[in-house]
Amino acid sequence: MTIINNGVYAEVPGYSGIRFVPYYMDITNFMQGFGIGTKQIKPVPYGVQFSGITNINGYHFLSHRSSGWDEFQLTRSFFAGIGIGVSAYNDGYLFPVFLDIRYWFNVNGITPYIYGDVGLLMSFKDFDMGTRMFINGGFGASKCIFSNFLLEAGTGLYTQMGNSKPRASFIKLEIGFAFRY
Repeated sequence: MTIINNGVYAEVPGYSGIRFVPYYMDITNFMQGFGIGTKQIKPVPYGVQFSGITNINGYHFLSHRSSGWDEFQLTRSFFAGIGIGVSAYNDGYLFPVFLDIRYWFNVNGITPYIYGDVGLLMSFKDFDMGTRMFINGGFGASKCIFSNFLLEAGTGLYTQMGNSKPRASFIKLEIGFAFRY
């Protein structure tokens, strides 16, 4: 076992030359959501717009393929984590608790990625009827500034529903930063 850059290489059985490197990551995003289809006579509660901040903690798994002489080329980059946050809507506050999954296409220069989130938007004002589910999918790009610090920006479609509440969808824009340990 070799320790490199705080990650532990582990050989994959049956795949000669492929090694996985897990990194702990902490991602913080600032977001703004713009409601889709909110031009109704009576707007959907919690459906016009929102602003928020989230923090995601999880593991970033890199896989490398050895090509001799210990030269490694990235072949895959996957992240899975759990997140919490706070979102200020037109009608009050909701608190997201969710699972975040990301896939980066490479790690050189500006790196594109796709992501998906699924979770709950908890309402402490009316927990039984105010809590909702949400799904969020999108894409973005990140830029490694230092060996363990990244800046990122992304956009996606954010949809929330539940408890006899009308479904509300948003175009979500986010910017953030991440630390890799």
